[in-house]
Amino acid sequence: MHDLLVKNGMVFTYIHEGYHALKLRQADILIKNGVIVKIAPDISESCEELDAAGCMVLPGMINMGSASVASKLLAGLLPDQRAVDGTLVHTRVLPVVDAAAEMLDDEALNAVALCALWDGLSGGTTTAVDICPPRFATAVKKAGDTLEMRLFRAVTACDRTAPRVVNSLPVPGRAILAQGIGLGDYPAIFSFETASDMLAQEVAGTKGPRFAGAAYSASESGRPIKKLSDMGFLSAGTVLWQCVYADARDRELMAWSGSSAALSAVTCAQEGKKYPAVDFLRSGINTALMTGFYGNCMISEMRAAAFAAKQAEGDAAQYQATDALYAATVAGARALGMQDTLGRVDMGMSGDVSVVSMARFEPLSYPFIQYLYGAAPSDVRHVACRGRVIKKDYAPADFISASLQSAVTAAQAAVQAVWQEAIARIL
Repeated sequence: MHDLLVKNGMVFTYIHEGYHALKLRQADILIKNGVIVKIAPDISESCEELDAAGCMVLPGMINMGSASVASKLLAGLLPDQRAVDGTLVHTRVLPVVDAAAEMLDDEALNAVALCALWDGLSGGTTTAVDICPPRFATAVKKAGDTLEMRLFRAVTACDRTAPRVVNSLPVPGRAILAQGIGLGDYPAIFSFETASDMLAQEVAGTKGPRFAGAAYSASESGRPIKKLSDMGFLSAGTVLWQCVYADARDRELMAWSGSSAALSAVTCAQEGKKYPAVDFLRSGINTALMTGFYGNCMISEMRAAAFAAKQAEGDAAQYQATDALYAATVAGARALGMQDTLGRVDMGMSGDVSVVSMARFEPLSYPFIQYLYGAAPSDVRHVACRGRVIKKDYAPADFISASLQSAVTAAQAAVQAVWQEAIARIL
């Protein structure tokens, strides 16, 4: 564990789990043994310091579904139109993932994973649940360990069943199944149209957070959320990824069971789907953010969520900038059952902070709104996880700088090779 003093920042955070319980104040933050022990002006302590003058200090973001390696490999390859012969998972994602799994050796995968996770971390993400196939699991863990971020793997394994069309929506002909039991940190299943009784029941019997993808079905006979509920899968420890076709009945089941949702507005926009976050919030469902296959930047995801929710509701007052912050911090912590240690800058919480320069946004009027609608990872000056400084003065910390520098070249070569093979398969 590490000691750290963050000096002269504008601290902006939720002060408890309730909506609108926000606080902005000028203060220093003292972290001892990875835990915040004091927030006050003019703290003096003999330990590593970060200069946060002219910066806003936010809680470290929580990405509840990053497909880090896949998103790095897929950049620029996903189409601007819906695939006509099946889901994007089958027609775009799997060819790229399969090519990488077959072609890349461990060293190349390690480089891609390190660069992919750094993309998220450099924008202020300190905790991530990473959706990764078994072939990528070791590389993702190694990258997370190298960066010293808080990383949980939900290891997935997909079948290759040919998709068909249900209610004019392309879905797999039967479930795309995933099982992370014994391989990753959290168990996970994908149940797009139907669910595997055996796998779902096995996962339902596990303790702690568990995850299910239940996005691609809108048919009465193929309601995966209802089936998961019937199996006893839904509970306060369950997170449903990108469940954008959930109707009012499904949301009622989720709310009654205490399940959480993790949604990606960027994914909804890329795939031409309505972003339903406000519907979930109205139903009383804890609703966090994820990035999925479309990059690892939580700043972009928060911004997209605020825009998409307003458009979906036809109301500019819906889903304000601070709602996006809640989804990216407190809601993620609640979904993980870690709300007592993550998601807020407060005494007794983990020393996870993102320090963002506000120089580009002067004069400041509403600092967080200006950040949300205008910031980029390049504005993030410092990032610390459990008091360990990982990004300092806009650059990787010394302990990871050399590793990242060598990984960039190897990752670029690996991605180029995979693209050439994947494009041949796709076309």
